[in-house]
Amino acid sequence: QNEAVFGQLRQIVTEENHPGPVVPVEADDPIAEEAAVADEVAVAVEADDVYITDEEVYDENSPELVSLLKSEAQLLLQHAKYSHCPSCCPYAYTPHVEHLDIVDIRYPTEELALQTLKGFLAVNQGLESLSMSWDCLDNPAMEFVASLCPDLKRLSVQQCSGLATPFLQPFNNHKLTSLDTLGISWLHDIDIVTLSLSSLTHLNLAESNITDTSLGHLASTGVKLQYLNLSWCEEVGDVGLSAIVAASAPYLQSVLIRQCSLGPATLKSLSSCHNLRQLDISTNIEISEELWTPLAVSLPLLRELDVGWVFGMNDTKFSLLLQHCHELRKLVIDGHKLITTHLFRRLLTFLPDGTIVRSAQYAPRLQFVSLQYCNDIDDDELGEIVQACKGSLTVKNYYGDDIEYSPPPRSGGLPRNVMDE
Repeated sequence: QNEAVFGQLRQIVTEENHPGPVVPVEADDPIAEEAAVADEVAVAVEADDVYITDEEVYDENSPELVSLLKSEAQLLLQHAKYSHCPSCCPYAYTPHVEHLDIVDIRYPTEELALQTLKGFLAVNQGLESLSMSWDCLDNPAMEFVASLCPDLKRLSVQQCSGLATPFLQPFNNHKLTSLDTLGISWLHDIDIVTLSLSSLTHLNLAESNITDTSLGHLASTGVKLQYLNLSWCEEVGDVGLSAIVAASAPYLQSVLIRQCSLGPATLKSLSSCHNLRQLDISTNIEISEELWTPLAVSLPLLRELDVGWVFGMNDTKFSLLLQHCHELRKLVIDGHKLITTHLFRRLLTFLPDGTIVRSAQYAPRLQFVSLQYCNDIDDDELGEIVQACKGSLTVKNYYGDDIEYSPPPRSGGLPRNVMDE
């Protein structure tokens, strides 16, 4: 019975489950050849002692045959669903996932996790972006990923402690544009200098053990980074930092070098990054006025700045920054002992009629300021400034508490919608 009706299954499957034209099957497909033979030769199908020829297959008055065909069609669809066999069902779904983020997914066993990943990649070989943070991820698994995903461009393996040198080597020919190894503390120069990473635009090597050797290698490849995160890379120095920043200066938009040993050369290179939007240089260094002035006046697009615990900063230096960085939204200046509330008074200006409004020239878009452990800040005066900003500014005080705008109470106890009218 199966052989007799198989040639007619295509039309039943199409009509019942896949509206639209029938896609022809390749001629060299043995199943298709059997179906073609069945179409050309009249056959008899025994159903409840009744013989039916292929001319009667589409007879609406043959419920037995229709029922038989439908059951065969359902089996065919089920087979195609799990085997992705286009010869059985040309309309079977074939997955084509390009971006996969499984950072927060956990499996009961490591074996199940790796088998699931391999099964997924076997049918999604067009993957372009992969993000994961599994302890069980090992070097053979990375080789499997590299071999099945030739189009992979973005790779994130944060906190994957099961990896070992040289887990990045299989991706040497992938032309990665984004690499994130946050938290892999053993990552060393040997893992970077052997790779061709000239196509990178996003690089996160935070908390790794790399040195200036890796940064010099990256700079020599002509890399054009837009995002660079080397926070807590305590082995890198001013030479390597200045080299990588200078190499990508026209393109950099985010530079995070928190707790790195930056110096004058790095600060001078940062002054050339005119497209910078985010900068974190929080570390225990002293920035002189000669180094700070070019930096403060050269970042017109800066939106977020963290200079916490930097020595030698005062109201004059920060005032220069707030005058020139009109796009600044977030400012973190924790631990500064020389700044006072006077720095923020210029956020307000008085109109001729005595009305107090936000200044349009002095940090007009500033929304958040962190002042933790800043001794000379008057919280009462700061609260008045925040109140005058009418919700456009939030400040975190010495103790980490937020000072926010409190709307004045409505007069007369009338509902808000009535007062608005």
